[in-house]
Formats: sequence, structure tokens, C-alpha cells
Amino acid sequence: MADGLVLRWYGTGTAGPEEPDAIVREVTALTTVASSQVPAPRLVAWSDEPPAILVTRLAGEHRLDASGSSVVLDLLDAIHATPPGASAGWTYRGYHEGFEMRRPTWWRDPRLWDRALELSAQRPNGVVEPVFIHRDFHPGNLLWVGDAVTGVIDWSDACVGPAPFDLAHYRVNIATLVGPDVADLAFPGDPVWDVEAGLGYLDVAGLDDWVGPWPGVPPSTARERVVGFLARALAALG
Repeated sequence: MADGLVLRWYGTGTAGPEEPDAIVREVTALTTVASSQVPAPRLVAWSDEPPAILVTRLAGEHRLDASGSSVVLDLLDAIHATPPGASAGWTYRGYHEGFEMRRPTWWRDPRLWDRALELSAQRPNGVVEPVFIHRDFHPGNLLWVGDAVTGVIDWSDACVGPAPFDLAHYRVNIATLVGPDVADLAFPGDPVWDVEAGLGYLDVAGLDDWVGPWPGVPPSTARERVVGFLARALAALG
């Protein structure tokens, strides 16, 4: 752990209307993982007004690639084995739920898009026992020192839900960063939840303008890779 503290400010626009109680969720989740084996910042203080949390600063840097797959998978197991505590007050829903998912202009195959939406609407929530999940688990929310993860950050979306979703969300980010082939090789996943994560990964408020969340990946590449990611999942499902 590095010396110092980090102030996370939930200013206007940070926690959108789709996650109106993000600050309470993060406080609750940090309290939940404090007594677990999951490395995470420790909550120091928080405030509703102004909306902010103060946490310990952790050493480490991000790895925006597919390295450390066994470490990442073990970490997911540790998160999902954590008793959810008060975080059980929030239940998983897709990031795209409740929005009009009109096919973006850059998406060329309407049948692929329609099939993805159809399968998402039929997702097998009841088949997977809900556990504690991070829900926004991606390379940008992990801190590394050497071959060890020193921290999992940004717990504002934590809830109870399907464990495979966390891996699928990680997979679609890896697919965008380095390609679907690498994601499949390093982190084999479940195509049902890949579809769910792939749709939720898009900016539902601006589908036509979606450029991906990673500044180092050109928009055309990000779009091509997320389409490829969903196409692979749908092909696996038949």
C-alpha cells in the first residue's frame, strides 16, 4: 500500500441517472470487501453533501492487456466467494436495460444486432445463482505491482448477480484492447454472458457516436472488435 489518500468526487454527471445511488453502493461494497481476501482501498470517510468518498491510496499501475490471466481468474473467484452483506440490496441488471437499443449506423449486420438483443432479453438469470459481483470489472479497475494485483477499485456498481458477467465484462474490454482472439485464448468465457456484456458495453445514450472507452484504441478498431466479439458469441450459441 502506498502512503496517502484518494478523494473520489461524485460531481454532477459522474453518477448518471441509471446509477443514482452509486456513492452508497461504493461505500457499502468497500465495507463488504474490507474483511475479505479481495485487495481493495480502505474506506476512510464519505459524504452525501458534497458527494464524495475518501479511501486509502494503493500502489500499482494498470495493465491494459491480457497478461496475468490466472491471477485475474483467482481474483474473480475471491470476489464471488465474498458474502455480499448489505450489497445484497442491489441486484444485477444489464447496463443497456431500459434503453432503446436502436442499431447504430456503423453496425452493418442487422441480423447480428437483432439476434443479440433477442438473446439478451432471454438471458438465464434464474439459472445462475447470484453472488457478490463487482459489475464493472475491467483492466482499468485493477492495480498491479509485478505479478500481483494490489487493488480492485471503483466499486460503485457492485451488487449481487451472475458471476459469469464479471468475466464477460472483462473479456469484452480485453477484446477491444487487444482483440477477440486474445480474449478467447486468455479468458475463455460463456457466450450467453458475452452477449449481455457486449451490449451493455456500448454507450446506450449515444450508440451512433460510440468510440469505445479506451483512448488508445481507434474508434474504427473498437467498433470492429466489439462486433467481432458479439459475432463469436452468437456463432458459439448457434
